[in-house]
Parts: sequence; structure tokens; C-alpha cells
Amino acid sequence: MKVIKIIVAISALAILFKGCISSKEFDNDLKDMNLNGKVKSIKEKSYHAVIKDGDIFKTESEIQSCQDRDIYMEFDERGNKTKRNIYNADGSIYRKYTYKYNEDGNRIQQNVYDAEENLNSKNVYEYNDNGYMIENRQYDSSGNLVWKNTYEHDEHGNMVIKKGHDPENEFSRKFTFKHDDKGNMIKWHIYDFYDNLDYKHERKYDNKGNYIERNLFESDGNLYRRDTYKYDENRNKIQQKWFDADNNIVEKLTFDYKYDDQNNWIKQTMFKNKEPEYIFVRDIKYYK
Repeated sequence: MKVIKIIVAISALAILFKGCISSKEFDNDLKDMNLNGKVKSIKEKSYHAVIKDGDIFKTESEIQSCQDRDIYMEFDERGNKTKRNIYNADGSIYRKYTYKYNEDGNRIQQNVYDAEENLNSKNVYEYNDNGYMIENRQYDSSGNLVWKNTYEHDEHGNMVIKKGHDPENEFSRKFTFKHDDKGNMIKWHIYDFYDNLDYKHERKYDNKGNYIERNLFESDGNLYRRDTYKYDENRNKIQQKWFDADNNIVEKLTFDYKYDDQNNWIKQTMFKNKEPEYIFVRDIKYYK
């Protein structure tokens, strides 16, 4: 059960931070992805890494996880993502995303299409007069409401409460957040469908705003996972360690990079417990 709970907790956070950023600290997708310059498009291809005669080589990936899928993204001149395609190993479309924005640069719609490019779902976002997201509604392909999230913010624009609602507008899940004086999210509590505390998270940051430690707690306050992170001078992650409740290392990931002249990485090699596992190669195009 604890393994399942860890997966659910991390998945919930991934969805939260990738799709529901509503703090004023979020400027555009390029900043969120730690990309420099006026990026127009990125094509990223993944390979499995193998060692041969002491050297690391890339091989064509077989689709086994989300890390094995190739992606292509386009951005407008404001740095907002307008298209994201995910591909199978044979180059066919697996999923396609398109995005729309208002005149202030806030994302107001996301459409998701399947492999045949039929509409799968649609997300619609609403903002208050200060430009902070206050609602996110998800619809299915027929236009039926599937889910709704509502958001509350403090006077600095930091998200402090997120509530999930079913189509009947019944409350179903809640997140609460606490930030430091720099706007970094340092604590959050996640509640179950009955509004009981489910689990807690804490983060620590360095002076550049990189989070360097993450602690995950059971509802009773017992630690069940700790992650630590290290970064290079370009703010890209070069090490991640996962510790269990007894402070034993469960997994260690390290990353090596090759950069272009904009200091954006164009090759990333990921090592798992010192063994090379993946190689990601990017082709980045820039606006002139």
C-alpha cells in the first residue's frame, strides 16, 4: 500500500505543477522549462543508452514508459507553448496538445487529441482581474464536464488552496499550500475525498530558487520518502537521490549535459545507480 501511496502522491504533484501553475512567479513556458533565448520549437528524441568498449552509445527506444516517447513542441514569441506532439517509436502520433492564450498571455484553453487526431478532452482556464487562475474545467470529447478545479491565492498571488470538484460540483479533493517570502512553495497538505489529511510534503530551496530537498510524510507525520537534488550552473538537475523512511538510498539518478550557445541542453544522458539508462537529444530552433 505504501508504494501505491507514493506513486499517487508524486503523480498528483506532477499534475499540479505541470498543469495548474497559477502563481505570478510563472511567466511563460520557456521560463518554466528553464530554456534561454527566443525558442521557436524543440524536437526531443529519446534513446536507451548502452555501454560498449567503455563508451556510451544510444540505441533506438522501445516504448516502455513516458520517458521513451519522442516529443515536439512549438512556442509563440512570448514564450508560451502552442503545440505539443508526443510520438510513438515508429514516428506516428501518440497524442497531440494545442494551447490558446488571452491577450495577457494567460493560457485559456488546452485541447488534447488522440492518435487519429480526434478531440479527446478540453481544458478551459479562467482568471481573476489580477491574472491569477481561479478555475480550470475539463470536458470530454462530447463537451460534458468531467472535472473542475478551483483556486485561491494570497495577496502576493501565491496559490494557497486548490479544490477538486466532480461534475455535480461536489467537493472531492483539496490541496493547501504555504510559501516562503520568495514565493517558493515550501509546504502543502493533500486531503482525501472525505477532507481527511492524506499526506504532506515539504521542500527546501537554494538561493537560486532550485528545490534541493523534498520530504514526503504520512498523515500521522511519519516520513516515508526523502529526495535530494543538485544542479549545475545552468540550473539543470545533475543529481537526484531517493531515500526511504530509514534513510537508505533506494535510487540515485545523475545527469550529464551538452549545451548549445544559448546554454540550453541539446543532449542529456541519464544514469541510474551509475549505469547509463537514457539519452535525450534535442533539436532547438530559435526565432531570428
